[in-house]
Amino acid sequence: MPLLVLFAYGFLKALYERFEGMEESLETAKNRRAIKDLIGDAIDRGRNLQRTIRKEGDEIVIVTEQDVKDWVHDTHDLVEAAFDKGEARHFLNSEGYDPGHNLPWREARHDPYKYYLEPRLKRLDELIVRANSLEINPEFDPQSATQSAEDSTAERLRLETALEQRNEQNEKQMADNERLATERDTFREESERLGAERDGQLSERCWELSRELFTFHDEADQHDPEEIMREYERRFKGRVDRVRVHLKQVGWWNPKESTKEQLENPKNLTDILSLADYLNASGAHRFW
Repeated sequence: MPLLVLFAYGFLKALYERFEGMEESLETAKNRRAIKDLIGDAIDRGRNLQRTIRKEGDEIVIVTEQDVKDWVHDTHDLVEAAFDKGEARHFLNSEGYDPGHNLPWREARHDPYKYYLEPRLKRLDELIVRANSLEINPEFDPQSATQSAEDSTAERLRLETALEQRNEQNEKQMADNERLATERDTFREESERLGAERDGQLSERCWELSRELFTFHDEADQHDPEEIMREYERRFKGRVDRVRVHLKQVGWWNPKESTKEQLENPKNLTDILSLADYLNASGAHRFW
């Protein structure tokens, strides 16, 4: 019985170890397939970047230098996490690659072709073939890596959407600014036109009133001074006062202090003649 029990224990232990080994092998094979899927996805994304302009649905996608750099760095981190630093360095190695002509986005301080898609994709093609024989990092979690890639893509899409919204807002703001500038220019032009029209009308009024005052002066020269001033009060004072108010509003009424009382409250024909001269000069100066 002791021998039988010992034999049964050894048999069950061996069976358990074999089962445990099979379980580990299955888990490793599962992880290896997941890693190869991730590498395949990375290859697809890299090949999409080779088309610098492409259409996705109704959107036009333009590949930028930063898009390529982000892909290189993300793929490097994936390879390092799944295998080791050596494989990650090999992914960035461009030994044997000759583009035959200058390409954009060179990083000449280390590998001049670090951010070239062709050598990077070539290394991934080689890696996916060798993946079955490489030792997988036991701490690597394909599900977390997939989630991280999805989160990265979601974040990129969120940033792109935010950028598009900001660009739309900027374009709207620019359109609003242009509209306001146009309205401001139109308002200024209209104000200038109305101002010029007002000035012209005021000049005409000054001229017309000054000619009437000149005529009144010449015709009243031999009349009684008191009668002359009563006639001035009746015919001209109200018009002169209104014109003077408008001249003050536009800054055209600036007589010297020595003549101000004479012009604003004429007492005789001499004052009336001075007033006519001032109005004539004001109207002629502003009109021309």
